[in-house]
Amino acid sequence: MDFFARWVRILRVPPLRILLEDMYYLGVLSLPVMLLVAGFAGMTSAIEFYNTFNKIGGTYTVGIFITYAALRELGPLLAAAVVAGKGAAMLTSMIAYMKYSGQIKALESMGINPLFYVVSPAIWAGIIITPLMVIISDFTIITSSLITYVWQLHGSIGTFYKNFVDYSDFKDLIYGLMKGGVFGFLLGIISSIAGLRSKGSQEGIGNATRIAVVYIIIAVLVTDVVLSLIFYGSMYIR
Repeated sequence: MDFFARWVRILRVPPLRILLEDMYYLGVLSLPVMLLVAGFAGMTSAIEFYNTFNKIGGTYTVGIFITYAALRELGPLLAAAVVAGKGAAMLTSMIAYMKYSGQIKALESMGINPLFYVVSPAIWAGIIITPLMVIISDFTIITSSLITYVWQLHGSIGTFYKNFVDYSDFKDLIYGLMKGGVFGFLLGIISSIAGLRSKGSQEGIGNATRIAVVYIIIAVLVTDVVLSLIFYGSMYIR
């Protein structure tokens, strides 16, 4: 009961200034990489789907599969991977440096719970930022796919748009955002724990950062499978 109450206190909304700083690390600094990765992912997806379905005369279905791939899986996973590789890595190193420089002990000596000022902002920043990055990822993937499909592969913009409108489901977008929220929670808590458990040295900061990114990627992939089964698996599993 005490453990639960402790985490409830930690997960209260943190001071706004610290929250905005962590959101900057996770979101703003990751945005250029997100646009680049999602853009190339969308172009590659359009080329691969077009070449595959061209063999059976189904190139008109490219818009359908791009829509499903982006909203359901590719958008959330790319967002989580980019935020983990860029933002969460920086956040972990920052927390590890706070421990290395004695700032964590200084907070404790003043009677301040360091978890509330370190873990809580990271978790809330991840929960807020990652779904926003999912939206940006979805939009970039679909837009770059459309541009590639029309100008490079000479497909019909009307066909792509019609398939997108007919087969896109608002529920898929909501599920993707829910995935983003869960991924963001994992990003925040794993990066915080890795930073707080780092060894008190510069080498320990680097090791904590690498460990955090690896664990985040593994946790995101496993969680994605579980959430996909919950959201979509009932139609296949009996």
